[in-house]
Amino acid sequence: MRATTHGQTAGGQTSREYRSWRDMIQRCTNPKNKRWQSYGGRGISVCSRWLESFEAFYADMGPRPEGKTLDRRNVNGNYEPDNCRWATDAEQAQNKRPHPVRQHDDEIRALYASGALNQYGLADRFNVSQSFISELINEGRKKPSVSVRLKESQERIA
Repeated sequence: MRATTHGQTAGGQTSREYRSWRDMIQRCTNPKNKRWQSYGGRGISVCSRWLESFEAFYADMGPRPEGKTLDRRNVNGNYEPDNCRWATDAEQAQNKRPHPVRQHDDEIRALYASGALNQYGLADRFNVSQSFISELINEGRKKPSVSVRLKESQERIA
């Protein structure tokens, strides 16, 4: 990465666009970056055009609008012109990978139902809290309404 910011500093501060570009590269190329595991560590890369040149990134993305940050349309895709946009927090919230454990909901429920693992064992296996496992297992299990319970009770008496 080149050290020059090409006019993207003012008063010793780098521009928002330059920081977005710099941080994108760090997330994807530096294993010491705290967010690398979610980006470079899972194969997300930066196109060579952007990796080599802030000017190319700026030419493709343009100025960063107020209230928006860099976002990838396809969360499993790379940082490249066709996959990137400036997006609001609300737009980005709609564009996230599912929680890693939620991809295993059916497996967790099956293991629990089979008796292979209790809630604590499942929590250890999937690296989540026991309360998370409990909530997952009990999702969709609603208590019957008062009228349903009353009807069931009357049927048992009859």
